Formats: sequence, C-alpha cells, structure tokens
Amino acid sequence: MIEFILRGGVFLWPIGLLSVAALYLIIERAIFFLQSRPAPPLQRALNDFLGGEPPVDLRETLAESNAPEAMLAQVGLDAEGADAGDAHRRLERALLEVVASMEHNVAPLASIANVATHLGLLGTVVGMIGAFIGMGGVATADMTGLTQGISQALVTTAAGLGVAVPASFFHHLYANHVKKRIAELNVTTSELESLVVAAAAPEPGR
Repeated sequence: MIEFILRGGVFLWPIGLLSVAALYLIIERAIFFLQSRPAPPLQRALNDFLGGEPPVDLRETLAESNAPEAMLAQVGLDAEGADAGDAHRRLERALLEVVASMEHNVAPLASIANVATHLGLLGTVVGMIGAFIGMGGVATADMTGLTQGISQALVTTAAGLGVAVPASFFHHLYANHVKKRIAELNVTTSELESLVVAAAAPEPGR
C-alpha cells in the first residue's frame, strides 16, 4: 500500500482526501435517507388525517417520526384555523426547509467525482512528462525512469477513477431519490393545504 502511494506521487494525497470526503458524504446521506423514511404507523396516521379522520394519537405519532411527511403534517395541524394565505405560506416554508435538508450534501459528491477525475488525469500528464524528460539527453533509453513515470501516470489515473466512479454513482442514486421524494412531498403538501383550507372555511348558512 505504501509503495502504491509512493508511486502515485504528490497527486495521490489530494485524491486520498477526496476519497475520505466522498465516503463520509455517502454514509451520512445513506443514514439520513434511511432515518427519514415514513414508517407504516406514520403512513396510516397520515392517510387517516388526510381522509378527514385524524387519529387520537396523531401528534404523538408525528413527534416520534423523523420523516419529512411528519414535519409537514405537524405544520398543517398548527395551521388549523388560519386563513388560506397563511396556511399556504407556512406549508410552503416547511416544504422548502425539508427539500433543503434532503438536497444537503448530495451535490458535493458530483464535485468530488469531477475533481478526482481531473487530478488523476493531471497526474497522468505529469507522470508522462517526467518520464520523457528523464529520457532527454540520454543516448540509450532509460527504461527505469520511463517505467517509473508511466507507473505514476497509471496509479494516479486509477486512484482518481476509483474515487470518481462511486462518488458519481451515489450522486446519481441520491439525486434521483431526492427528486422522487420531492414529488411525493409536493402531493402531500397540496393535500394538507386543501384539508386546512377546507377546515377553516365557514360552514354554509353561517
């Protein structure tokens, strides 16, 4: 392993730091998305609430959940009795906060993939340049210098791609997941807003 790092030259150090950052972001987002999944009890409570029959322990169920739907439903409950404009603003603000928390640390994975790839390519170019410069002025080809330069080029390329490929994969995976969840939350927000507005509307004849 040490020999591999030494062969890669100076460019392998920033690539190594990028690999640590990518691993942290991948694990952190995986834990976040797993913890923010709506559990079956929450889904049943929300279905009853949106159906006009909120369960007695609804607030308790919402408080125990980390799912974005729970936060939106809590805002919807707190907005009961408010006018349509106020309810819309509260739910819209809550939705923006939820979306921001879901998108957090996803885009940096794409940046890490791009930077790692470019560092690997830069290490390749520098390694090849060093190999051919080392051959300059030598009557016979110095195969040792040439192989060392090519080795550095190959190692940095492999290391850069080794970081870029999983970072890019998880970026696309998480970005698609966030896109799907945002679409679901938009529907939930619209249903909550309709429910709150309907509850605040005066009864006919009054």
